[in-house]
Amino acid sequence: MSLEQSVFSYDILGYKFQLSANANESDVGPEQVVDMVRECTDRIRNQNPTLDRGEVALLAALTIAKENLSLENEYKASLDELQETAKDALGLIESVSPTTP
Repeated sequence: MSLEQSVFSYDILGYKFQLSANANESDVGPEQVVDMVRECTDRIRNQNPTLDRGEVALLAALTIAKENLSLENEYKASLDELQETAKDALGLIESVSPTTP
């Protein structure tokens, strides 16, 4: 199995960098990641134009991390709720199912 790998160059806040994308590794491409970071940094710069680019980058990292952790916690809570519902449903099915002699 061969992995197709492409390297893309980007610039955010004047920082130039490259990201590689393995075609078989993720359904999230580097363009989506960069777009999310750019949107976040643009929003922060618009709200706080006096911040230097390092401060904007740090605030963007913290903002994105907070959003990610919030989604992760929500996902875990939903999964726990789904497991409880499945257990309840299984219990109900077992209680109404005829027993074999």
